[in-house]
Order: sequence, then structure tokens, then C-alpha cells
Amino acid sequence: SRIDFLLESSIDDLAMRLVAAPEFEGAPNGSQVVMIESGKYSNWFLSLSRFSWEVGADFNDPGFGGYWIVEPPLPIELLPYRGPRCTFDCGNLGSGSSIGGSKGLSTTGIVLIIVGSFVGICCIAVGLASLKI
Repeated sequence: SRIDFLLESSIDDLAMRLVAAPEFEGAPNGSQVVMIESGKYSNWFLSLSRFSWEVGADFNDPGFGGYWIVEPPLPIELLPYRGPRCTFDCGNLGSGSSIGGSKGLSTTGIVLIIVGSFVGICCIAVGLASLKI
């Protein structure tokens, strides 16, 4: 199961790094926008594709599908993304579909819930592993 995978994985396999996403037109004022990079595989970022419900990974800047708005903003300043910018099918704010009509959760909202749950499970797994005697 996926829980077993998390419990049997090393912290190196689960580690993620946050970097500040490149500036983009239409970014919400005062927001903190990040990209989530693999701690093990440099320049691979979590992203959404408009053709899938799953979170994937893309090499270098995946475009708006790989930009995550942190609410509330983290109390730290992140290093900026350094690398080639997205040049094809980059998306934009509000271009995703929604579930259940205009009042439903957006795909990005659902993914944020999933990523938050994943991070929480990882923290629990690390905590449980450190309690082993």
C-alpha cells in the first residue's frame, strides 16, 4: 500500500525543497508562490498536467501547473528558481478546470489538499521511525 511505501522509504526519498516560483502575470498580490522540488533529484518539480488527475514531476520549470500558492505565506524568504523558464503549454492562473461547477474545489485546491496530506503523513512516518527503540 502507499502507507507502507511511505513507512519503508528513506527520508532522502521523501525530502522536498521549496523554491520561489518565477514571477508571472496575474500573480495574486501579496501571495507566496513556490515550486516543490525533489530533494533527491535536482530540478525535478511536482506539477499538474491538464490531462491527468495525478501529481507528476517535470524537469525544470513546468509552468503554472508546478506553481503552488502558499496560504498563509511561510515566514521565510525562499531562494528563487534558477533555470530555464517554461516555453510551451505553460498555463496561467485560473486556466484549470473545477469540480462541481464554479463553487466546487479547483484541481489545484484538491492537489494542495493531497500535498498537505502527504507532507503530514511523511512527518508522522518520520516521527514514528524516530520512536523505534
